[in-house]
Amino acid sequence: MDEFYRQSIMAIGWDELGDFSKYESRSSVITALKQAHDNNNSYMNISLAIWQFVQDVEVGDIIFAKRGKWALIGRGIVESGYIFDSTRNEYKNTRKVRWTHKGEWEHPGNAHVKTLTDVTPYTEYVEKIETLILGDSAELEIDDAPESLYPVYSEADFLNEVYISRAKYDTLRGLVLRKKNVILQGAPGVGKTFVAQRLAFAIMGEKDTSRVKRIQFHQSYSYEDFIMGYRPDAVGFRLVEGPFYKFCKHAEKDEERPYFFIIDEINRVILARSLVNYWC
Repeated sequence: MDEFYRQSIMAIGWDELGDFSKYESRSSVITALKQAHDNNNSYMNISLAIWQFVQDVEVGDIIFAKRGKWALIGRGIVESGYIFDSTRNEYKNTRKVRWTHKGEWEHPGNAHVKTLTDVTPYTEYVEKIETLILGDSAELEIDDAPESLYPVYSEADFLNEVYISRAKYDTLRGLVLRKKNVILQGAPGVGKTFVAQRLAFAIMGEKDTSRVKRIQFHQSYSYEDFIMGYRPDAVGFRLVEGPFYKFCKHAEKDEERPYFFIIDEINRVILARSLVNYWC
């Protein structure tokens, strides 16, 4: 890990596969892994980690480095797309990272054993880790970070990636700009979240992940979780701000540019308890 800190990178293994970007699908990654190791393992988790490392991680994303199941050893901000570095002796599949914090912190409970896990939907978990590493400056880390240059993302990029007609794109864009919200309906796994995120990028004109927040609802989600509410601590109760309130306050400081809040699984909650009459 010290080498990664010095070189300002993050990296994963499985160098035997070569350049990960040559694989067109996750299934092709699985096939390559089976061929390389000549066994009947499913390679589901490994292939997912490889695919997400190349396809899903975005410039501006925050990465937490962990050691085993019990320790966090770093926090950084992704600063590049996927890079295959053939000059390295090992861990040739990399991305540039600005490591903001180095050290060792006891992980709250068991960490995910997977090499790479998208924990964005688990807002309470993410906030707990951010507070653990950043302390009370968690919000300041976002506000005071130097302005990043994000990749340009055009309407043509959206139409190329999402594969919907221009007319449907114009309808979606118009609804968001006029009504300030839109609900995407469809079967699980068809890419609604991907469409929502790419629609936000297209409207912004760039992949500015600092202006897009995504959370996932669950059956017990409430107003106190979403906006703010009192939570017990060592001495009594304290008022804790929820992700929507925090994001609104973050966006409030930038009146010139649009911000987007994406809610996964909105149908899983009792809306009267979570949302109705509470939008700001």
